Order: sequence, then C-alpha cells, then structure tokens
Amino acid sequence: MSLLLSHLLALLLPAGPHPSPVPVSDLVGVYALIDRVVMEGDSANPRAIQIWGVFSLADRGTYMGHTPARRGYLYYTINATNERATRDEWSDLRSVAGSGQTVAFGGRNVTNGKVRPATESPVNPDTYPLALGVNRLPSRYIQPQQISDDVEHELKGVPAPQTPAAGARVAAGAVRLVTRNARLQGVQYAFEITGPNGEAETSSPLPGGSAETSWTPRMQLRAGASYTWRVWTVQGTWHSQSALSTFRTN
Repeated sequence: MSLLLSHLLALLLPAGPHPSPVPVSDLVGVYALIDRVVMEGDSANPRAIQIWGVFSLADRGTYMGHTPARRGYLYYTINATNERATRDEWSDLRSVAGSGQTVAFGGRNVTNGKVRPATESPVNPDTYPLALGVNRLPSRYIQPQQISDDVEHELKGVPAPQTPAAGARVAAGAVRLVTRNARLQGVQYAFEITGPNGEAETSSPLPGGSAETSWTPRMQLRAGASYTWRVWTVQGTWHSQSALSTFRTN
C-alpha cells in the first residue's frame, strides 16, 4: 500500500480493530477510459491538461455511487499544493491514453471537476484533484472489486460518434451515421436521430463492424436545420449510456 493511501486511511478510520475490509473504492473520484491527452504550456512544465475519453465521477451525495459514464473531456490546471505530483500524474494519464486501460484517480472528498462536452471550449480549467494517485484497474487498493468492475464495464461500453461530428455541417437529404466501436466485445449498436421539430427515428440493435458501425436512417434532412444523433451499445438486457453529436445542415 502506498504511503499516501496509508496516511489517508489513518486519518479516515477510527483507532482500534476493524472487523471488515474498508471500502476503499468509496474514496475514488474519477474512473476514466482515456482516448487522448492534450498538454498546454511548456512541454516540460505544462500548466493545464485536457483529458479526452469516457468518465464516471464520484457522486458525493451517495456512499459509493458514481455518475453514469459520459463521453467528453476533463480540463484541469496545475494543483499549486504540489506541482510535481500533479505533473507526475499527468504523465501517468498520458501513458495510458488510447491503450484501453482504465484508471482511477482523484478523490471522493475533493472537487474532481466536470465532464465537458466536445463542443465546449476549454476555458476556466478546474484544479487537478490530488488524492489517491493514478491507479490502473484492477487495483488491489480499490475494493470491493465489483464496484470498479461494474464502472469499468460501463466506461468500455460507451461508443464514440464519428460522423457527422459535433458541430459539423452536412448536406440536406440522406445522412449516414458512423460510430467508432466501443471497447466491449460482443455488443450491438443502437442509433437514434432527432430533428428540429422532435421527429425521431431509432434503429434496431445492429451487429458491430470491425472497427466502426454505421446506420442510414430513412429520415431526410431539411436544409438549415439542427439535428442530434446518439448511439449506445446493447448486450442482452444491459445497455450503455448513449453518446451524442449535434450537427447542422447547409
């Protein structure tokens, strides 16, 4: 066990024997499946970081709950209480970007920032949450194991909308929706598109392609309108959170 974790547990636990294991997962602030990392500032001493991927943050209103997995990005500035530790953790996060490795960092009892949609400009970064360090999952420091397993399954189940991308402009008429596949194997993909007047069309679950999955709705897009499409994965009676993209027609 790390010295930092030992110190935190010593502060959190009353003195005396403990009849049952401590639910350390209650202390996790952020579960993340990272696609890419963007460092801002001097490459040797960055001052801010954008972490893109899928995230589930601690729900501080519950005992061990986390928010539903959501695709987007976290935007942090350096934590002035320990700049070296901050940059060390940023390096750890960058090392797993795009690998499919899920990680946990931050802390339940600190402010972990917010998941921002891709269409939101990176301004006013949150302070990076220093707490338990960066832990690759599965980790013996995060118990009960079932909690991290369930959150990891949710993170890996969220697909990544590709075309039309958020904020894109496309021609009126027919449109083909394309998603990058999720990290889970053996899932199907369901799509939905919604128009400016609430008209909507949903696909039945479709088998995944080799790396991407697509669907062409019957809906014909009108010129000069805004449309939102979303996609989610299906596995038996379970389904992931949806990921969405909004675009406009010319």
